[in-house]
Amino acid sequence: MRVVGLERVEPAYVAAHLGLQSGSSVDQRQLAEAVNEVFSLGDFDSVQYSLVGDPERPDLRVEVAEKALGPNILRFDLGVAVGTAGGNAFVLAADYLRPWINTRGGEVHGLLQVGRTAAFDLSLYQPLDQLHSWFVEPGVRATRSTEDLYLDDETATRYNFDAVYAYLEGGRVFGTNAELRVGLRNGTQRATRDIAFPGLPSVPKEAYGGVIASYTYDDRDRDALASNGWLHRLRYYRGLDALGSHREYDRLEGVLMRAWPVGRNLVTAQVAGGANFDGELPFYDLFTLGGPISFPGLGLGQLRGTSYWTGTASYLVKVADISPLFGHLFYAGGSLIAGDMSGRVDAVHEPTILGASLLLGGRTPLGPLALSFSTTSTEEWSVVVTLGRPVEERAITDPAW
Repeated sequence: MRVVGLERVEPAYVAAHLGLQSGSSVDQRQLAEAVNEVFSLGDFDSVQYSLVGDPERPDLRVEVAEKALGPNILRFDLGVAVGTAGGNAFVLAADYLRPWINTRGGEVHGLLQVGRTAAFDLSLYQPLDQLHSWFVEPGVRATRSTEDLYLDDETATRYNFDAVYAYLEGGRVFGTNAELRVGLRNGTQRATRDIAFPGLPSVPKEAYGGVIASYTYDDRDRDALASNGWLHRLRYYRGLDALGSHREYDRLEGVLMRAWPVGRNLVTAQVAGGANFDGELPFYDLFTLGGPISFPGLGLGQLRGTSYWTGTASYLVKVADISPLFGHLFYAGGSLIAGDMSGRVDAVHEPTILGASLLLGGRTPLGPLALSFSTTSTEEWSVVVTLGRPVEERAITDPAW
C-alpha cells in the first residue's frame, strides 16, 4: 500500500483512516468505502486509488491532492441583520486556520471579529493519536458583546458584556460527525451599563472559572439551510470557587434539530432549552431569546432569564435554483414557534409565547440571505433582512460558522 501526493499530511494518518492491512482480502466496495473515509477527512481536494503490479497480489496506490488553500487559510465574513424590532447589528470577522503544524496534525485556530460582538480567539488544536480521535485544545478568548436590555418588551438600556479567559479542553471525536469535550476555564467577566438606569444591575469585573462539558453531533449537509441531517448540541458549565470563580452555579443548554427533504421542498423541526439547577445565574450568563434564529418576531436578546424552552417547525418550498452545482437556491415558506422564558430579568410572567413567520431566503454567492416577516402572541412583529455570517444571539441555536 502506497500513498502519493502528500506534502503536509502525514502518511500514517491516511493509512490509519484507510483501515487496510497488507495481505488483506478486499472487494471493490470495501476499497471505495476506505477511500471515501479518507476524502471525508476534509484535507484533500481529491482521493483516487488504483491497483498496480501482480494482478494476483496487487499493490494499492492511493493518490491524493491536498487542498490548494494553505498552509495558512484566512477567511473574511460580513454579517448584517436589519429589522423593524430594533437591535440592528453587523459583524465583520476574519477566521484563521493553520493546519498540520506538526506530525500529529496540530492546527492553529484564530478569530478576530468586530461589530455587535467583538471577539479575539486563539487556540492550538492538537490531536494525540494517528486517527485524530483524541485531542487537547488550549486557548485564550476575549469578547465584548453590546446588547439592548428590555423591560416589559421595551428597550430600557444598553449593556456591554465583557469576558476574558484562558481555557484548556480535551476530548474525543467519533467519526466525522460527533465530538465530546471537557475542559477548564479561568478569567474574568463583567457587565456594565452604557446608559445609567435605576434598579438595573451592573456587575464590575469579577473572577470567572469552572469546568465545561459539551457534546455535538452534526451530520447535516451544510450549516446554512441544511436540506438533510441531524444536529444535537449539549453544553454544561459549572462555576467553581476552587477554580477561581466568584460565584458557584451551573448552566445547562441543549438543542435538537432535524432537516429532511420532501420532494423539492424542505421540512425542519427543532427543540431547544436551558436551565439552572444550582446557585444563582450571574447577570452576564442569563439565557437569552430573541432574533431571527432563536425566536423570530422578538428583538435581539429581548428575553433574558434563568430557564427557557422553544419548539419550532417550518416548511419551505424551493422556488429557484440559482446554481445547482454550488447549492445556491431560494426557498419560500413559513414557520411556527412556541417558547417560554422563566425567571426573567424584568420580573414579567407571561404565558407561553407563540409566533409565526413568513420567509423568503436561500444560499447565494454572497452567503445566506433571508427576508422574514414575523409576529408573536405578545403583539410583537418584525420585518428582518439578514445577509452573510449570522449575527450571534448568545443562544445555543447560533450556527457554528
